[in-house]
Formats: sequence, C-alpha cells, structure tokens
Amino acid sequence: MKDQKKLKNDQLPVTDILLIFAKKIKLIFLITLFVVVFAIIHSIFIAKPVFKTSAKIMSLGGVSNSNVAGLASQFGIDIPLRQSEPKWSYSEVLKSRPIAETMIKRKYDTKKFGEQLSLMNILTIGDEAYEGSLEILKNKAINNFIKMFSINEDPIKGIYTIKLESFEAILCKEIVTDLIDVLDQHQREYNQSKTSETRKFIEERITATRNDLNNAENKLKDFTKSNRRIENSPLLQLEQQRLDREVSVLTNVYTTLKQQFETTKIEELRESKYVVVIDPPYVPLSRSKPNRKVRVILSGFLGIGLSLVIVFLLDNYNRKNKKEKDKINFLLLLFKKNIL
Repeated sequence: MKDQKKLKNDQLPVTDILLIFAKKIKLIFLITLFVVVFAIIHSIFIAKPVFKTSAKIMSLGGVSNSNVAGLASQFGIDIPLRQSEPKWSYSEVLKSRPIAETMIKRKYDTKKFGEQLSLMNILTIGDEAYEGSLEILKNKAINNFIKMFSINEDPIKGIYTIKLESFEAILCKEIVTDLIDVLDQHQREYNQSKTSETRKFIEERITATRNDLNNAENKLKDFTKSNRRIENSPLLQLEQQRLDREVSVLTNVYTTLKQQFETTKIEELRESKYVVVIDPPYVPLSRSKPNRKVRVILSGFLGIGLSLVIVFLLDNYNRKNKKEKDKINFLLLLFKKNIL
C-alpha cells in the first residue's frame, strides 16, 4: 500500500507534463533543429549517393537440336541431344563467377575516380590492405559486383528483372547494358559449342550410314545378279524384300542426316540475339538513396521525440535534486533548533 501511494505521488498529471514541455519549448525546438540540420548535412555532404536502374529481359531458348534427335529417332537412330537444350536460369547465370570475371575486366568512365578504369579497380579503390595480392583483390571485386544487383524472375512469363545500384547514374546504366551483353555472349558461346558437338556427331553418323548404305546396296546388287528368276521362290522373294527395305531405310536415314547436317552448320554460324531486351536499362534522373525529403521528415520526428525525452529526464532529475535539497535543509534546520 505504501509503495502504491508512493508511486501515485511520483506520477505527474497530464497537465503538469504539458506545463513542463511548455516551459522547455525553446530547448525542444533547438534539439529538433539540431537533429534536422545534422540529417541535412549528412545527406548532402557525408552520405554516399546511390543510383538505381533496372532492365527486363527474357531468353530465346537454348540450342535448337531437338528436331535433329526427333527426326533421326524416327529411323532408329538415338541421338542424345534432348538434354542439350538447357532451361536457362538467369538468376544463377548472372550471379556466376564466369560472368563476374568477364564484367570486372570491362572499363568505364567515372566522375569520381577518372576515365577508362576497369570495374575491378572501381570496386576495390581504397582497399590498400589488399594491394599486395591481385587474387584477393579480384575475389573482392567479384563479391562486390555480385552484391551490386539483384534478379527477380516471373516464372509464368519467363521475364527477368535486373536491378542494379551504383554511385553514379551513367555508370549504373552502362554496367547493366554490358551485363546483358556478356550474358548474351555467354549463351551464344555455349550454344555454338553444343551445336559444334552436334555437327560432329551427325558427321560421324553420316559416314557410318553411308558405309552401311553402300554395303546394303552391294548386297542387293549381288542378290539380283545371282537370282534373276525368283518368281517361283517365296523365300527368295522375301529375301529381296528384306534387302530392298534395308536399302530404303538407310537411304531415308542418310537423307535426313544430310539435311540436319546443313541445318546444324547454319545454326553454328547464327549470330542473332539469344537474350531479348524487353525494357532496356536507363540513366536514373535522381538518386534512390539517401532520400533527403524522407530523411528530413524522419529526423524532425526523431528530434521532437528525443527532445521530449531529454526534457522529461531533466525535469525528473531536477525534481529529485530538489527533494534531496529540501531534506538537507530540513536536517540543517532541525540541527539548528536542537543543538544550537
């Protein structure tokens, strides 16, 4: 009960609290102003500007070799090409080390660091601790580059959105443009490599099929020379039909392989784009971070809240000091009355 009474006595009514804040309105204003000014100075002169751009892309697909396997399989030839047409996951490809290693070799002009600097130098400027080790600097540049951008995939439409942040607007756009170009080149080289393997495989099959066809034709020719009258022999007629059928099948296979061989050679030399740019990257007109307006507004609320807390704590401290002084004065008064 005593503790509850003491707690009630210590509690201030709302009017008293408002009165305290009203008396200290100047201090509240000064503290809030200080916080807002500090936020403005930090946003303009200290905080590093961040610009953001984005691009939307989609893939045209991988190697078009499934037709080769489909047509050849009709004639009893198993061409293992169905799995050579990859389902490209740009989220993984763009974040891969080979792409990053290619990108950090590209050179860019910057207002901050100068012209024609490699992205590796731009991303590692200021890391004096690693200057003695090129490999460590390279790994750091790769990690910093991968952290610069993010990729969002729309699995239904097959569209990928690339978002990248950098300290300069033009640099931001140029990096995304080069990133798409490197991705397209990476996919083209992969497809051309797989197409070359396909062409070599078909070429080997053409040679083997040609030999089989020549042998089958020679067997049919020898059979025809040796058996000129087969009308009265069902067995000889069946044998001739079997040889004719074998020659016909091998002829069809050989023709199909020759057609696909020409198609594959054309595919191998194809130079069209593999990556479709739906929405190209742009030069951002303003920084995305820090947002000065939002910072000033938030700093204003923060300054008001902080100043109210400080005023309340100061008042509480003063009230406690006043109680202690009153106790000391009361003790001195009793001492004077009883002793002196």
